[in-house]
Amino acid sequence: MSNKQLFSKPVKKQTMAEQMAETVQEAILSGELEPGAVLPTEPELAGQFGVSRAVVRDATRLLMARGLVEVQHGRGVFVTSP
Repeated sequence: MSNKQLFSKPVKKQTMAEQMAETVQEAILSGELEPGAVLPTEPELAGQFGVSRAVVRDATRLLMARGLVEVQHGRGVFVTSP
């Protein structure tokens, strides 16, 4: 067998937070979550995704950095207009 590479792209390594952020991002961009919608609470998201609250916080930070959500302390996490 030759040493020729069969695949040009390496496997994409993602953290759990990146995977979660990508899933929520897809829901936002598809219109499933509309601007102004409130995301579930940290404990609810942690339960839905089967992750810790720390992972939820990291995913929320990623979504904020992408401009997809806004955190309003004491009120929740809201979807912004893309």
